[in-house]
Amino acid sequence: MKKVAASLLMVVFVSSSAWAGTVQFTSANPTIDLAAPGPVSFDVALHGAGGRGFDAVDMVIGSDLPIQGWVFSPATLSSFSSTLFLPEGGVFDNDIFVNATNATAVGSGIVFGTVTLNPPATMSIGQTFDVFVNNDIDTFSGLTLGGAGDPLNGSALVTVVPEPATLSLLGLGLLGFLRRRFAA
Repeated sequence: MKKVAASLLMVVFVSSSAWAGTVQFTSANPTIDLAAPGPVSFDVALHGAGGRGFDAVDMVIGSDLPIQGWVFSPATLSSFSSTLFLPEGGVFDNDIFVNATNATAVGSGIVFGTVTLNPPATMSIGQTFDVFVNNDIDTFSGLTLGGAGDPLNGSALVTVVPEPATLSLLGLGLLGFLRRRFAA
């Protein structure tokens, strides 16, 4: 009996987690160049697992980087009623809350908008910053269809890369080291 109960719990857990929505962050260049540190932008696409559509979104996008702005895509969000604000003492170090509703389901996938991150003044080579939605942490982010909600998760990574001058100096130093080694 215990084995049957455990099996049923496993089936319920797997089937419930299978419906979880995902956030896909995509960027043409998810790096910050120390030579010219500028904002890094990510397109944000929402997906309902298993082809399931959704008619409402509640989402906290968190980051280790300060949030500079959020730009909606009017082509895909023209029918949404959306609100956006920066909550005081949010879930993450820097976060934004997004809420959007639609009269009818929008399908299983939609490009929701763009989030732009503004890097801090001081960074080091190889430093990384997370951009993420994690329902396990904020217990809030989710897609909804007809009153039934699905957890929403997703993440991306921003990496600090060295400026070209630093790379050149490193390369010259390596060449000098190799030359001395082979000359000896």
